[in-house]
Amino acid sequence: MSLTEELIKYIMSLPYKRVIELDENGVWFAQVVEFPGCMTAGKERLDAEMNLNTAMYLWIRSTLTQGEKIIPQPFATLEFTELQRKMHEQYMGPKVTEEELKADIEAAHDEARKAWNEQHPNKRQRFRS
Repeated sequence: MSLTEELIKYIMSLPYKRVIELDENGVWFAQVVEFPGCMTAGKERLDAEMNLNTAMYLWIRSTLTQGEKIIPQPFATLEFTELQRKMHEQYMGPKVTEEELKADIEAAHDEARKAWNEQHPNKRQRFRS
């Protein structure tokens, strides 16, 4: 196994957030939240999961072979800086736990994804074939 393949295998083993949802047309839509554009679909949930593994592998491989040296960290492993904590406390109140901060960031991401899907209703269409 080459060094690149070993690195890809390691990256894929990290706890990235995978979202798999059944859409209004009965198609399973899947994405890796931390990897922009890493998404796919399937007629069955298992198809979407398998397709997502392939999409994830290709996304990582493409990113590495294009010379990018930084792959996004899984949200689950991010450490929040003091500045992020202070900004959060300013808007949400004092004594914020790391779990609350992570939950708020995830909620903001979910809202952004929902808004994007509403603004681009046909974007998923290309993944249905």
